Order: sequence, then C-alpha cells, then structure tokens
Amino acid sequence: MSPQRAKVVVVEDDEFVLEDALKSLTESGHRLLFQASDVVTARKLLENLKETPDVALIDSRFPNGPGEITEDEKAGGIVASTIKNRFPEATIVMFSNRSNQEFGTHRFPGPGESKLGRIEDLGQFISSLPAPARK
Repeated sequence: MSPQRAKVVVVEDDEFVLEDALKSLTESGHRLLFQASDVVTARKLLENLKETPDVALIDSRFPNGPGEITEDEKAGGIVASTIKNRFPEATIVMFSNRSNQEFGTHRFPGPGESKLGRIEDLGQFISSLPAPARK
C-alpha cells in the first residue's frame, strides 16, 4: 500500500524557497491547498478554506500585508495560531532559511542542523511525519 499524501498549506514570502518547496511537495505526491506570502492573505485564505490541512509549512518571518517589504518576526506565530484555532488537528512545521532561528522560547536548528536540512527534501520530510499529519 502506498503512503497517504498530505494536504498542505504553505506560507512563505521568498519566491526561490517557495518554488523549491512546491516542487518537492508535488514530486512527493502531496496536495497544496494554498500558498500565501503574507499574514493578511494567509488569514483570508484560511477563513475560506473548506478542507482541513494535514500540514502547514510556515516561514517564521514574512510581511504582514501584500506589497509590504518589511518582514515581521511575529508573522509566523500569528499564522500558526490562526491555523491551530481553526484546524487544531493540523501539524504546524515552522521553518526558516536563517540559521539558529528562535520561535518563542524554543530554539529550532537552522540550515544544515535540522532534521529537514534542505528545502528540496521537504516532500520526503512530510511523508515521514506520523499520522494524523498525513491523513
């Protein structure tokens, strides 16, 4: 039996990281529910989302609104909270292309240190998550 594939939400503002992430997800057979690059857009899309995401991949820092250039270090947490409030069973995966990123009081390893390591391995990483993250 082939492994089940995840329904995924991606919130990332870096177009190169996003391109690699989406390629890895589709090559691994996961289904993208939506992608957003700022808080306002992500919240609007979440309000209208009919399906429950299995996994939400969220960059730690990105703009609050469309067209903004300045990144907000709290943006990832805002979107993660919104997703968990609406879809408590969704698995949240916070990531960053910055090394030694901190989220609240928990330190998450940066590139080359984490379990994920390379964005190209993202689809495989999601496939390795335990159920219910892969319903």
